[in-house]
Amino acid sequence: MNNQQNYKQIILLGSDNLLGKEFIKYFMTKKQKIKKIKQSNFTNFTMEEVFSKLKLLLNKKDNLIINCIGFFGVYEAESQKDEVIRLNSNFVFYLSVFCSKYNIDLLIFSSAYIFSGLKQKKYKEEDKRDSCYAYGNSKILAEKWVEILLKKYYIIRTAWLYNNEGRGFPEKIIDILKKNKEIKITKNQIITPTNMEELINQINIIIDEKKYGKYNITNKGKISWYRLILKLKRIFNFKIKIIKNTEKKLSFILENKNIELLKINIMSEWEKIFFEAVKKLE
Repeated sequence: MNNQQNYKQIILLGSDNLLGKEFIKYFMTKKQKIKKIKQSNFTNFTMEEVFSKLKLLLNKKDNLIINCIGFFGVYEAESQKDEVIRLNSNFVFYLSVFCSKYNIDLLIFSSAYIFSGLKQKKYKEEDKRDSCYAYGNSKILAEKWVEILLKKYYIIRTAWLYNNEGRGFPEKIIDILKKNKEIKITKNQIITPTNMEELINQINIIIDEKKYGKYNITNKGKISWYRLILKLKRIFNFKIKIIKNTEKKLSFILENKNIELLKINIMSEWEKIFFEAVKKLE
């Protein structure tokens, strides 16, 4: 791996979001020059706003924009479809137009939910995008805008993110377990929890070598929502009653095919690092 920084400047959008904050910590250790904008600094998320804010931050050449702005709730998205499209799709379209005009590389985050979940094998980067969720469809549209408008881009598909302090989706689950006496959990949805620090380290290897393209990146292994909830219940000694909801089996497991082909896959097994992080929430 090249030890020199290939980008003279990185512009980080969504620096107030959890993943954005993790990027800031990482880049501080690497002494990478970055400029950052909070999601809360945008008011309308329009084309005009994108151009006016970002033009002020550009170097003369060799910029990378990392977009951590978005709507993040998969199930909440079903009742807020307009907002989901505004943040996850339209905003990425405006970014793509901007990057095309000024010859800037763009990195966006997509999701395992761009797939139907019906395939019982792992999803590869080239598999058909076919989501039954508003959230997933907003990410499909974002991916298509980037692919149509740009040649130099990174699309990072990942899911179920958390940091080394357990913040992210585990914190939300634990909060639900604390506040309820009984919950229904789908037995048949299969996932892979993914550590943000490992994800960012993996991304850095990709952008350091400017290996443009589409990447699935999650930790290794899998678990059902139901089994994961039972494990968290035991760790925190919650008294909540958990009821199985036996819906059809959905599997959102990604195969890290492209980073394997490049022989740069550093993602570890999910279980050990996940529970080490979650215990810090006690």
